Amino acid sequence: MSYKSLRECANDLEKTGQLIRIKEELDPDLEVAEVHRRVYENQGPALLLKKSKEAPSKQSLIFMEPLKGLSTSSGRLSKTSPR
Repeated sequence: MSYKSLRECANDLEKTGQLIRIKEELDPDLEVAEVHRRVYENQGPALLLKKSKEAPSKQSLIFMEPLKGLSTSSGRLSKTSPR
C-alpha cells in the first residue's frame, strides 16, 4: 500500500513512535546538522522539522535508516505487510 501523501506517511510514523516533530525554529547550517547527528548516533527516529530560519514556511522530513514497515523498493514510499 503506497501512501497518498507525505503527511499520511508522517502521521503513520508518528503513531508507531518512528517520528519526532520538531516545532522550534532551527538554523539549517548549524543546529539541524547537530540535531541530526545526535539522533543518528543514538539510532533515533525520523525527524520532521517544522521550520528553519532560512525557510520558515517549509517543512523537512529526515529519515535516518530504513524504518520498520516502510519500503521504497517500488520507487515510492509504501507500507509493507507485517510478516
